[in-house]
Amino acid sequence: MRKLVLAVLTLLVLAGCGGGGGTSGTEIVQVPAQEQGLQIINQQSTDGNLVLGVIKDASGVPIGVQIQWTRVDVAGVMGYYIYRDTASLPGGNPAGQESKRINGGSIIGQSGTGTQTLTFDDIMAPPPSINDQFFYRMTVVNSTSDESDMSNELSITIAQHTITTVTQGGGSIGDSVTINGSNFGSSQEATDFVYFTNSSGTTNVEANVTSWTPSQIICDIPYGAADGLVGVQINGVLVLAPTGQEIDYNEPSVTNVAPTQDWVQNLTIVIDGVDFGPDPNGAGTSTDVLFGTTPILLTDIVSWSDTEIQCKVPAAATGLTVSLTVDVAGNVSNGTSFLLLPHIDSISPTSGNTGVTFDVSGTNFGSVQGTGSVTLAGVNCSVNSWANGTVNVTVPAAAVDGAVLLTRDDTQASSLSGFDVIPAITNVSPNRRVEGEQVTITGSGFGATQNGSTVTFNGGGGVVATNIISWGPTTIVCEVPAGASTGTITVHINDASVGSDIDDATSGSNITVILAAPNLTGVGQL
Repeated sequence: MRKLVLAVLTLLVLAGCGGGGGTSGTEIVQVPAQEQGLQIINQQSTDGNLVLGVIKDASGVPIGVQIQWTRVDVAGVMGYYIYRDTASLPGGNPAGQESKRINGGSIIGQSGTGTQTLTFDDIMAPPPSINDQFFYRMTVVNSTSDESDMSNELSITIAQHTITTVTQGGGSIGDSVTINGSNFGSSQEATDFVYFTNSSGTTNVEANVTSWTPSQIICDIPYGAADGLVGVQINGVLVLAPTGQEIDYNEPSVTNVAPTQDWVQNLTIVIDGVDFGPDPNGAGTSTDVLFGTTPILLTDIVSWSDTEIQCKVPAAATGLTVSLTVDVAGNVSNGTSFLLLPHIDSISPTSGNTGVTFDVSGTNFGSVQGTGSVTLAGVNCSVNSWANGTVNVTVPAAAVDGAVLLTRDDTQASSLSGFDVIPAITNVSPNRRVEGEQVTITGSGFGATQNGSTVTFNGGGGVVATNIISWGPTTIVCEVPAGASTGTITVHINDASVGSDIDDATSGSNITVILAAPNLTGVGQL
């Protein structure tokens, strides 16, 4: 005769993705960890009898079900048989159900004395999967190997974890987010993760988890997060929060920029705002400042905090007025207009006669000339070619030493002092004159007006012409001064001291200064 002395049977899931079953109310039941290095990480009772839980191995794979029952405190009890099937097991006499016994069909021995809770880990091969359902009954065996009738039947379904609500303490990087749900189990670092949505809409930005319980996870908003749903991944299964529980991430915001115009690599630009994220120099992130579409380099950063960035305009920045933005892992701030000024870096060559060409090199001249121009000492140069970084011009006939000024199509300008216009004398006519008579000096680089420049007749120790009839870029007309004698003529240009500062031009041949022809007077008779 069988004696039903078996107490209530309870079940505990050993799984990587949660456990669940039953239909009535829920209460949390604490169950100690068992042998084999397994850790019970979630316990859930549906009716006070059935206990469900999650145990994961190091890889996070579901491995089976843990059965929990109350020890039969009756003398002569040798142990227990536990029966499992994927369909409901018949009650009553267990005869004919031997193939359904777990533990390889062997008896599970009685242990200890007194009334206590016993457990057995039903490790399955292959391991269970999500939505697998198992039915359990058990019997008690006495010292003469008599087996009781079947116990009550309990079933369990390997359930997937779910997210119910998401609450955020703020919307900035590092702010806390609380994820409520069920069947999270306990965190296994190798297999369990919380992911946020990135700016492209993919849920793959891993968060730093500060707390993980079976029903609640607390984490920080990670760098790279954007508006969107948060997801919990357990053992390769990613479950997203329900619609309406999206994270509202604070994109970076620029409130002030000073100055709002500059040329590349010049002043330090101060950008004030919020949620700029970590310093790219330290974090190795894709956080960036963009001038138009051109990002700054790490070497352009002077300082970086969550509320202020100091940087240089990157050398590669191009355009006229561009939008300055801060990009935090694809989350782009509002834009602020920034004027990229033209800047002359160098001139080559830096000296020459009128008519020679030279290059003006620099940044942000504009890709086309438009109404742009180049002047030398205020005189317009003929433009031969125009590109964003180099403009080629011809030294105008009326130019003298002075600054080169490049004016861009939008009227923004840059100047560089440094072209030395070298004067030259090509001819003096006539080359035989009397004091007080006019000579014409032809050449180049004389300047449009005399402006303090001089003509010196070098014979007789050098005599400066005091009567200048006319003065132009290529022609000077003057009178031979009193005291002049045969010799060369030198034109000295009074202009800015630039470069080699060659301001004198001397004729290649002499002008002959002769005496006036004698004038015969009186009446003679042969």
